[in-house]
Amino acid sequence: MITDTLTDLDVLRYAVEALREHEQLRQALRASDQRLRTLCRAYDRTGHVWGTAPEHLRRACEVRGML
Repeated sequence: MITDTLTDLDVLRYAVEALREHEQLRQALRASDQRLRTLCRAYDRTGHVWGTAPEHLRRACEVRGML
């Protein structure tokens, strides 16, 4: 893919592809973060706790042998 024989337009074409992929991954991460925040709030309500963070959910799953 990347060699010394590329032109500036070649590099930009590769960059467009990489930038689009990067943006898709960022959007997927934002969606994942939102889902985890929603689950944290649900765990707060059902577990009668406050301030649950994703790492707390992970630990609760690990303790119960779910992860």
